[in-house]
Amino acid sequence: MNNVKQIIWVIAKWSSIAAVLAVAYSFYNEQDTVTRGFVALSVLILYLAFLIVKRIDGTNIFASTGTKSLKRSYVCVFRKEIYGVDDDVMPVVTLRQKPKDVILPFPPYVGLSVSDGILHRENREDKEYTEFYSGKIEKIYWNNAANIFTCEVTPRKMVPQDILGGVIDGLERHGGWIIDGHNPVAKKALEDWRTQRAAG
Repeated sequence: MNNVKQIIWVIAKWSSIAAVLAVAYSFYNEQDTVTRGFVALSVLILYLAFLIVKRIDGTNIFASTGTKSLKRSYVCVFRKEIYGVDDDVMPVVTLRQKPKDVILPFPPYVGLSVSDGILHRENREDKEYTEFYSGKIEKIYWNNAANIFTCEVTPRKMVPQDILGGVIDGLERHGGWIIDGHNPVAKKALEDWRTQRAAG
């Protein structure tokens, strides 16, 4: 949770507590109905704001034991490299998962595999459900500025009979991956493959 969200979370939490105390005070001192209604409405609004902040940040102020705690969440970006038949040094293309990010309740670790269901629209009428599967994580990097983990998974090694566009298309349609960043060669190969497939 970054500093801005931390401040919002603290304000929402203590505002909610203060509002509850205000309600108790107003009822204890027998305030008029209008004052009580205003205080009760303020409590409701603050409580809803608190729930929204808690939902966004994945925070949980009360654990099962009733003690104050913080439920952490970790944002991960998964990347998968595809290497050419005769090249083990520079990948032909790097892919990333289709979801904007994957949120884990614990830090990622080497050897971990992650699967996630993705519902995305191909057009306005049709919906396609894709099961994202990361494969095993082999390397992990922490980006302190963005507060995310970057996880490199087992790369894909092409064989002589593979066609680059077909490999990318298969991983995109059935694995939940997309081309990461600007790669004109990979995008051209994918477009050519899809054009050829559509032509039959």
